[in-house]
Amino acid sequence: MARMLLREMTEQEQLNLWAMTKHPGFDVFVALMDDAVRESAADPIRLDPVGTENYREVLERLTLTARATNDFCMSLRSAVMAHVNAAAQKQMEDEEEAKLDEETDKVQSTIRLLDLHDNEQ
Repeated sequence: MARMLLREMTEQEQLNLWAMTKHPGFDVFVALMDDAVRESAADPIRLDPVGTENYREVLERLTLTARATNDFCMSLRSAVMAHVNAAAQKQMEDEEEAKLDEETDKVQSTIRLLDLHDNEQ
């Protein structure tokens, strides 16, 4: 079962991770993980039941390795996506807050100008 990794990542670390996912090398990293999962899942199938001494023990070990590899890669990918999504959400919230602050400043400036204009009359 996939686990969430590094739950207490800082916002800057999340942004760094997000930036890393945009790098072309990240797709290669994902492909490496996918290949590791495929290869480890295929190992038990490739095992020769006739020509392998201690077949059941070797099969069990290979199956456990495949499950562990799959779990690790799923945990890593899930954590990356969760942190990237959190960084994206935080960035959207920050942008919305900045827009709201800008609009508030514009309204306050307009009110000051109107007030100044009213006081002049």
